[in-house]
Amino acid sequence: MADRGTHWETAVATSTDGGEAWALVGGTILSPTLGLSFERSEAGASILATGAEWYYRASDADAWAVVRTVGIGSRFQIAHLNGVWFGPASDSYLPGLARSVDGETWFTQSNPSVLTSGYYRGFAYTNGTVIGQAYYDGVAGYTLDAGLTVQATAALPGFSGGYDVERPIVSQGGRTYMIGASGEIYVITAVAATASAQALPAPLGVPSCLAVRN
Repeated sequence: MADRGTHWETAVATSTDGGEAWALVGGTILSPTLGLSFERSEAGASILATGAEWYYRASDADAWAVVRTVGIGSRFQIAHLNGVWFGPASDSYLPGLARSVDGETWFTQSNPSVLTSGYYRGFAYTNGTVIGQAYYDGVAGYTLDAGLTVQATAALPGFSGGYDVERPIVSQGGRTYMIGASGEIYVITAVAATASAQALPAPLGVPSCLAVRN
Protein backbone atom coordinates (compact mmCIF):
# COMPACT_ATOMS: atom_id res chain seq x y z
CA MET A 1 0.00 0.00 0.00
CA ALA A 2 1.20 3.51 -0.77
CA ASP A 3 -0.22 6.90 0.17
CA ARG A 4 -0.24 9.19 -2.86
CA GLY A 5 -1.89 12.08 -1.08
CA THR A 6 -5.27 11.84 -2.80
CA HIS A 7 -5.97 8.11 -2.48
CA TRP A 8 -4.64 4.82 -1.23
CA GLU A 9 -3.23 2.25 -3.60
CA THR A 10 -3.81 -1.33 -2.47
CA ALA A 11 -2.10 -4.20 -4.24
CA VAL A 12 -0.62 -7.67 -3.73
CA ALA A 13 3.15 -8.06 -3.90
CA THR A 14 4.92 -11.42 -4.08
CA SER A 15 8.48 -12.65 -3.77
CA THR A 16 10.00 -15.84 -5.17
CA ASP A 17 13.51 -15.39 -3.79
CA GLY A 18 12.94 -15.35 -0.04
CA GLY A 19 11.93 -11.71 0.16
CA GLU A 20 14.93 -10.15 -1.59
CA ALA A 21 12.86 -8.80 -4.49
CA TRP A 22 9.16 -8.07 -4.74
CA ALA A 23 6.78 -7.57 -7.66
CA LEU A 24 3.15 -6.54 -8.01
CA VAL A 25 0.75 -9.29 -9.01
CA GLY A 26 -2.26 -8.21 -11.03
CA GLY A 27 -1.77 -4.46 -10.80
CA THR A 28 -3.07 -2.01 -8.21
CA ILE A 29 -6.52 -1.38 -6.84
CA LEU A 30 -7.42 2.24 -6.15
CA SER A 31 -9.46 2.45 -3.00
CA PRO A 32 -10.46 5.18 -0.55
CA THR A 33 -9.51 2.97 2.40
CA LEU A 34 -6.71 0.67 3.47
CA GLY A 35 -6.44 -2.96 2.57
CA LEU A 36 -7.64 -4.82 5.66
CA SER A 37 -7.40 -8.49 4.74
CA PHE A 38 -5.92 -10.77 2.09
CA GLU A 39 -6.34 -14.50 1.64
CA ARG A 40 -5.35 -16.99 -1.04
CA SER A 41 -6.82 -20.44 -1.62
CA GLU A 42 -4.84 -23.58 -2.34
CA ALA A 43 -6.02 -23.35 -5.96
CA GLY A 44 -4.60 -19.84 -6.40
CA ALA A 45 -7.76 -17.75 -6.04
CA SER A 46 -7.42 -14.56 -3.98
CA ILE A 47 -9.60 -12.11 -2.08
CA LEU A 48 -8.31 -8.67 -1.14
CA ALA A 49 -10.65 -6.66 1.08
CA THR A 50 -10.56 -2.96 1.83
CA GLY A 51 -12.84 -1.18 4.24
CA ALA A 52 -15.31 -0.51 1.43
CA GLU A 53 -15.05 -3.28 -1.15
CA TRP A 54 -13.90 -6.88 -1.50
CA TYR A 55 -12.02 -7.83 -4.67
CA TYR A 56 -11.76 -11.37 -6.02
CA ARG A 57 -9.79 -13.09 -8.77
CA ALA A 58 -9.67 -16.76 -9.67
CA SER A 59 -5.94 -16.67 -10.45
CA ASP A 60 -3.05 -14.21 -10.60
CA ALA A 61 -3.65 -13.86 -14.35
CA ASP A 62 -7.21 -12.60 -13.85
CA ALA A 63 -8.27 -9.02 -13.20
CA TRP A 64 -9.62 -8.04 -9.80
CA ALA A 65 -13.43 -7.83 -9.65
CA VAL A 66 -15.57 -6.36 -6.87
CA VAL A 67 -17.66 -9.13 -5.27
CA ARG A 68 -18.84 -7.40 -2.08
CA THR A 69 -19.44 -3.87 -0.86
CA VAL A 70 -19.63 -3.94 2.92
CA GLY A 71 -18.04 -0.76 4.23
CA ILE A 72 -16.36 -2.31 7.26
CA GLY A 73 -13.57 0.00 8.42
CA SER A 74 -12.15 -2.08 11.26
CA ARG A 75 -9.74 -4.98 11.41
CA PHE A 76 -11.01 -8.37 10.34
CA GLN A 77 -9.74 -11.54 8.74
CA ILE A 78 -10.84 -13.35 5.61
CA ALA A 79 -10.02 -17.03 5.88
CA HIS A 80 -10.08 -19.88 3.36
CA LEU A 81 -10.45 -23.18 5.20
CA ASN A 82 -11.32 -26.60 3.81
CA GLY A 83 -12.57 -25.09 0.54
CA VAL A 84 -14.76 -22.38 2.10
CA TRP A 85 -14.19 -18.63 2.46
CA PHE A 86 -15.14 -16.96 5.77
CA GLY A 87 -15.52 -13.29 6.74
CA PRO A 88 -17.87 -10.71 8.31
CA ALA A 89 -21.38 -10.63 6.87
CA SER A 90 -22.08 -6.91 6.58
CA ASP A 91 -21.00 -3.43 7.59
CA SER A 92 -23.11 -3.34 10.74
CA TYR A 93 -21.53 -3.23 14.19
CA LEU A 94 -22.60 -6.84 14.84
CA PRO A 95 -22.53 -8.32 11.35
CA GLY A 96 -22.36 -12.04 12.01
CA LEU A 97 -20.31 -14.52 10.01
CA ALA A 98 -20.55 -14.96 6.24
CA ARG A 99 -19.28 -17.83 4.08
CA SER A 100 -18.76 -18.49 0.41
CA VAL A 101 -17.82 -21.57 -1.61
CA ASP A 102 -16.67 -19.62 -4.68
CA GLY A 103 -15.43 -16.30 -3.28
CA GLU A 104 -18.11 -14.36 -5.15
CA THR A 105 -21.50 -15.32 -3.68
CA TRP A 106 -21.76 -14.91 0.09
CA PHE A 107 -24.26 -16.25 2.64
CA THR A 108 -24.76 -15.28 6.27
CA GLN A 109 -24.95 -17.88 9.04
CA SER A 110 -28.54 -18.83 9.82
CA ASN A 111 -28.19 -18.60 13.62
CA PRO A 112 -26.26 -15.36 14.33
CA SER A 113 -25.75 -15.84 18.06
CA VAL A 114 -21.96 -16.20 18.28
CA LEU A 115 -19.11 -14.76 16.21
CA THR A 116 -21.15 -11.60 15.83
CA SER A 117 -18.72 -8.75 16.43
CA GLY A 118 -17.06 -8.74 13.03
CA TYR A 119 -13.59 -7.99 14.36
CA TYR A 120 -12.34 -11.44 13.39
CA ARG A 121 -8.64 -12.17 13.87
CA GLY A 122 -8.58 -15.90 14.41
CA PHE A 123 -9.77 -18.81 12.29
CA ALA A 124 -8.50 -22.38 12.16
CA TYR A 125 -9.62 -25.73 10.77
CA THR A 126 -9.07 -29.20 12.17
CA ASN A 127 -10.91 -32.53 12.11
CA GLY A 128 -13.91 -31.18 10.19
CA THR A 129 -14.35 -28.18 12.50
CA VAL A 130 -13.76 -24.49 11.81
CA ILE A 131 -13.21 -22.44 14.97
CA GLY A 132 -12.92 -18.67 15.29
CA GLN A 133 -12.70 -15.82 17.78
CA ALA A 134 -13.50 -12.14 17.58
CA TYR A 135 -12.78 -9.10 19.75
CA TYR A 136 -16.23 -8.45 21.17
CA ASP A 137 -17.62 -11.95 21.42
CA GLY A 138 -17.77 -13.47 24.88
CA VAL A 139 -16.91 -16.93 23.58
CA ALA A 140 -15.23 -18.49 20.61
CA GLY A 141 -17.45 -20.08 18.00
CA TYR A 142 -17.21 -23.18 15.88
CA THR A 143 -19.02 -24.62 12.88
CA LEU A 144 -19.39 -28.20 11.71
CA ASP A 145 -21.33 -27.32 8.55
CA ALA A 146 -18.94 -24.87 6.86
CA GLY A 147 -20.43 -21.76 8.43
CA LEU A 148 -24.13 -22.36 7.84
CA THR A 149 -24.61 -22.46 11.62
CA VAL A 150 -22.20 -21.53 14.41
CA GLN A 151 -22.14 -22.79 17.98
CA ALA A 152 -20.36 -21.52 21.08
CA THR A 153 -17.34 -23.41 22.33
CA ALA A 154 -17.08 -24.56 25.91
CA ALA A 155 -14.94 -23.03 28.67
CA LEU A 156 -12.91 -20.57 26.62
CA PRO A 157 -11.89 -17.04 27.63
CA GLY A 158 -14.64 -14.46 27.47
CA PHE A 159 -14.74 -10.78 26.64
CA SER A 160 -12.25 -8.67 28.59
CA GLY A 161 -12.18 -5.41 26.66
CA GLY A 162 -11.79 -4.35 23.08
CA TYR A 163 -8.45 -4.74 21.29
CA ASP A 164 -6.79 -6.39 24.27
CA VAL A 165 -5.34 -9.21 22.18
CA GLU A 166 -5.34 -10.25 18.56
CA ARG A 167 -6.77 -13.67 19.47
CA PRO A 168 -5.00 -15.73 16.82
CA ILE A 169 -5.96 -19.40 16.54
CA VAL A 170 -3.88 -22.19 15.00
CA SER A 171 -4.37 -25.94 14.62
CA GLN A 172 -1.80 -28.71 14.69
CA GLY A 173 -2.11 -32.47 15.01
CA GLY A 174 -5.82 -32.45 15.77
CA ARG A 175 -5.50 -29.81 18.49
CA THR A 176 -6.39 -26.12 18.34
CA TYR A 177 -4.38 -23.47 20.19
CA MET A 178 -5.62 -20.03 21.15
CA ILE A 179 -4.36 -17.01 23.10
CA GLY A 180 -6.61 -15.94 25.95
CA ALA A 181 -7.32 -12.40 27.10
CA SER A 182 -4.64 -12.55 29.83
CA GLY A 183 -2.00 -14.19 27.68
CA GLU A 184 -2.65 -17.80 28.61
CA ILE A 185 -2.47 -20.46 25.90
CA TYR A 186 -5.64 -22.51 25.55
CA VAL A 187 -5.34 -26.03 24.15
CA ILE A 188 -8.59 -27.24 22.61
CA THR A 189 -8.88 -30.95 21.93
CA ALA A 190 -12.69 -30.96 21.57
CA VAL A 191 -14.75 -27.81 21.04
CA ALA A 192 -17.60 -29.02 23.23
CA ALA A 193 -15.31 -30.01 26.11
CA THR A 194 -13.41 -27.97 28.68
CA ALA A 195 -10.15 -26.56 27.35
CA SER A 196 -6.92 -26.55 29.31
CA ALA A 197 -4.95 -23.33 29.80
CA GLN A 198 -1.27 -22.74 30.47
CA ALA A 199 0.34 -19.44 31.39
CA LEU A 200 3.37 -18.28 29.45
CA PRO A 201 6.64 -18.15 31.40
CA ALA A 202 7.63 -14.89 33.06
CA PRO A 203 8.35 -12.14 32.16
CA LEU A 204 6.20 -12.50 29.04
CA GLY A 205 2.95 -10.57 29.01
CA VAL A 206 0.06 -10.89 26.59
CA PRO A 207 1.34 -12.04 23.16
CA SER A 208 -0.19 -10.87 19.91
CA CYS A 209 0.80 -13.77 17.67
CA LEU A 210 0.82 -17.55 17.77
CA ALA A 211 2.31 -20.10 15.37
CA VAL A 212 3.03 -23.82 15.18
CA ARG A 213 5.18 -25.86 12.84
CA ASN A 214 6.08 -29.48 12.30
